[in-house]
Amino acid sequence: MGALTKLNQVTTYNRDNAVLKAYSSEGALKHLPDAEVVQSLDRFISAAAIAAGHKNTFTDQFTLKETVKGVLTYLKLKKSGLRLGEVKIAISYGSYGMFGDFANINVKQINQWIEAYDTEMRRPAFERKPEEQIKGRSQEEIEEENNKLSKDGIIEIYNKSLEAKQNLFKDDFKNLAFYSYLERLNLIDVPLDQKKKIFEEERDKAVKTARSTDPRSESLREYLQTGSGSFKKKVQTRCKLRVFKDWINERLQMEIPIEDILN
Repeated sequence: MGALTKLNQVTTYNRDNAVLKAYSSEGALKHLPDAEVVQSLDRFISAAAIAAGHKNTFTDQFTLKETVKGVLTYLKLKKSGLRLGEVKIAISYGSYGMFGDFANINVKQINQWIEAYDTEMRRPAFERKPEEQIKGRSQEEIEEENNKLSKDGIIEIYNKSLEAKQNLFKDDFKNLAFYSYLERLNLIDVPLDQKKKIFEEERDKAVKTARSTDPRSESLREYLQTGSGSFKKKVQTRCKLRVFKDWINERLQMEIPIEDILN
């Protein structure tokens, strides 16, 4: 089995583990008082709006209250077997775009996230990983396996890139994992002035793109006003990907054996 397939399996394992942990940590929604569920939904939805750059969506408390009420009704009628922790995962993942792009956060969109969680994460998790199979795995063991698979994944793609005479590191999700692995090994060392230059260049490109595609972006406005928020995190992610690709390209051009670096 290839290292990339194993890396995908670890990602799946982490998602399944989150589902099963949330499921086993508390009782079903149908056994909880509405007041407790409402209080939690208020927190989950407000946090999702901020994470997605839609923080002004629920400045009106009446709108938030009606949204929570609508989601509560859906949960009671359709998903009363879920746990609060699972609802949190569904809304959080949805706000990060894990279940597809979205324009607004409202009752319909949140209910779609919960449905997607149920069909795309919950049911497959129970089919793949009976609860007794995940007992005894510590976080340290998972991290150690992730490190090994990141190393194996880099070596596999790097050597294929040498053979193909082109950079085959195309998957940004995996590249971010590879970047984190190399950073933990202190193999990526970018001078402070270079980091600043890269950030400014990537920021300017991201701002230009956002202004042309979504000029009323809440996350962009928040960043321009405060210098923080989800837009800044997006720029930082782009910087990491650029640094990683530059690091890889430099070594590919010199045809340096990657095993010598990682061993």
